[in-house]
Amino acid sequence: GSLLLGASASTVIADDEKETSAEKVEAKIDRTALRSLSKANQEFAYDFYRRGIHPGRNLVLSPYGISECFALLYAGSSADTAHLLEDLFHYPVPADEIMASFGNLRRHIDRQGDDETCRIDIASSCWAGKDVRVRPGYARDLESNIAGEIFSVDFNDPDAVQERMNTWVDENTNGLIKEAPGPVAPADLLILMN
Repeated sequence: GSLLLGASASTVIADDEKETSAEKVEAKIDRTALRSLSKANQEFAYDFYRRGIHPGRNLVLSPYGISECFALLYAGSSADTAHLLEDLFHYPVPADEIMASFGNLRRHIDRQGDDETCRIDIASSCWAGKDVRVRPGYARDLESNIAGEIFSVDFNDPDAVQERMNTWVDENTNGLIKEAPGPVAPADLLILMN
């Protein structure tokens, strides 16, 4: 069989004895769930473009980004809100499973950009007002499944929140985007970014 060379020239590991990191990632990807969420994202994209395309105007956006961003809201919702989001975005799983599904899709996407010619970076965050109650385990699910972050902020100081958000956007886009959409207002309760 072929051999993998470790960090040291004297270290040689047979590939049939040691799983590569790509194989570990591949083992974690649930193919049926991946197809289901991919199909749901395509259905949402078709719906969105059908309503958003106007003759003579260009439209550039990421339906995937919108769908994942609202999945953050769906994951913390219940009852009517959850049903509305499920219908709009065609989410194929219940709210308590959506972040794991997007984590599955993220691992697949990360595998596609695993060479010198392509780099895919996706970042998501939730900015919750200091008085907003967040479901226990939400932050853990967000971080462990899609490497997302949740921030507790004081929207009564909108300039400070906007500055923190701008810094986060700048860092997570490798300086390609310098500012988050705004302005932030004291009446804001929750801001989701992708």
